[in-house]
Amino acid sequence: MVPFLAGRSAQIASEGQEPAVAVCSLLFMVTIASGLAVLAIPLVGWLSDRFGRDRMLIVDSVLGLVDVWPMMQLFMPNDPMLICAGFILGLPIMQVAILGVHGSYLAELFSPITRYTSLSLTYQVRSGLAAGTAPLVAQALAA
Repeated sequence: MVPFLAGRSAQIASEGQEPAVAVCSLLFMVTIASGLAVLAIPLVGWLSDRFGRDRMLIVDSVLGLVDVWPMMQLFMPNDPMLICAGFILGLPIMQVAILGVHGSYLAELFSPITRYTSLSLTYQVRSGLAAGTAPLVAQALAA
């Protein structure tokens, strides 16, 4: 969301208006949203233990699909309070709801004998490929 809001601020500035939210304010919103995420992940994990991981992933995915449009509408006006509300509510609802279930769901997919190799190797290789090539891809797209 930070790249979207930074791009939106640049677009507003190019139109001759003053952006509603400065970059330092965006980073402060990330801090607040991350603090809420720390509280939300155990809650979502508990809910997944109570209601089932498959059901929680389906509900969270549908909630994320439904939640996208209202959250993006909060970002479009040049109002700092709406942008702050959209940012702080959007991260815990759309991202953390999936992350709270993710770890235990993946661990249940494999038997204990193959779990370490199946999860760790694929997860770390995927992360290395995605994160390692991200700067090169970003530079190629920007050029």
